[in-house]
Amino acid sequence: MEKVGGQSSPSELLPEGSHAYIDQAARRILDSEGLRRSGRLRELLTYLLKQASVAPARPVREQDIGHEVYGRGPDYDTSHDTIVRVQIAQLRKKLERYYEAEGARDDLILTIPRGRYLALWQPRAADSIAPALISVPATPIRPAAKQIGRPALVLAVICAVLLVLVAIMAVEWSQGAPWQNKSMRQSSSVANLWSQVLTPGKTTQVVLSDPGIVMLSNATGRRIHFPDLGDRLFLSRLESMDAEPQYKSFVQGVTSAQLTTLSDLELVRRITALGMSDPAMLNIVVARDFRIRDLNSSNSILIGYGLSNPWVEVFQQSINFVMDIDPASKAISIANLHPERGEPERYYLGDPKKVNPTQGFATVALFPNPAQSGKVMIVSGADVPGTESAIRFLMTETLWAPFYEKIAVNGHIPSFEVVLAYRRLSNSSGDVTPVAWRRH
Repeated sequence: MEKVGGQSSPSELLPEGSHAYIDQAARRILDSEGLRRSGRLRELLTYLLKQASVAPARPVREQDIGHEVYGRGPDYDTSHDTIVRVQIAQLRKKLERYYEAEGARDDLILTIPRGRYLALWQPRAADSIAPALISVPATPIRPAAKQIGRPALVLAVICAVLLVLVAIMAVEWSQGAPWQNKSMRQSSSVANLWSQVLTPGKTTQVVLSDPGIVMLSNATGRRIHFPDLGDRLFLSRLESMDAEPQYKSFVQGVTSAQLTTLSDLELVRRITALGMSDPAMLNIVVARDFRIRDLNSSNSILIGYGLSNPWVEVFQQSINFVMDIDPASKAISIANLHPERGEPERYYLGDPKKVNPTQGFATVALFPNPAQSGKVMIVSGADVPGTESAIRFLMTETLWAPFYEKIAVNGHIPSFEVVLAYRRLSNSSGDVTPVAWRRH
């Protein structure tokens, strides 16, 4: 996959002007109400940001932080002195509160993934940084001529950030994640689930979401469907764009790059770490390079929803919970096509009345492939936190097992789909809850 695992430095990956944009985002956090009066946490975050800028793919050790930020000896015993873990936990809470209040409209979100001491910039939900797509019109929408300004810069920065994240994940994946993981195989209900799509001797296609497709759909006002992906016919839309040459060139560059998100790659890493399949039997491909013959002959895992992964459309006749652009609010939501008693007709990513703006939803589904020769799992999140919440649900025994007991028939997992509610910007597994489901 182009650009995955590349050796470009952060300076080479970021477009002109984006360094200042990221610096401004970091300064807003450091000057926020929660950190302004906490010198220790400011020092900790400043250190992590510096490390992420200088060497984003190099792991930061707990001992390094304790020594350089808190004045501990270079070889101090971290099992007895937990200052770094305590401070990191407090910093995560401060960041979460910042993005719920002062930083609620920031385009980039700074996170510190659990289990790592690394500051990562991630894009906010796609609908907050790009024009929302409504339904596909009968005739193309002609976008007004555009100048490269702040929105374009934001998109450029986000694409570059995603590229950095891909490089980081590729390095970490190559250094770890042995495919024989006995502890994961001890999670019986989780193993039962993943055995549906990880079959010994059978190829599993992992189809990543495609931000380039989303970018082109938004730029041209026309959704890309899965038949358009053959021979990359969708790229011909670039020629008919009514836009300034500079903007057109920018869109072409972003669309041509094969990028994906950190959460997609995290799912691939977690699948490998399950230890249930030889990695040689996993074929990782972006949506634009997937083909219907592969869907019909293999097990598949589709990541994303219809806009970011058009192959989800193949199952539109079977799916009840459809994640898409809501024509009324022009935001991503989940349509409940046939609500049962007590269920809403639509689940919104963020309460439109702002009663609970951090509420989010994701969906997971399992169906047979069109040829009935394998299984297809669909993991749909509207943004990075959404996909990560679905991953936690599918990989955590205490979360999956109760739902498994509800849907299993004599120990067999039937075709199903489920809506998951989660609290955005939270990494707590307990925040992921099934709120509606169907067994087919």
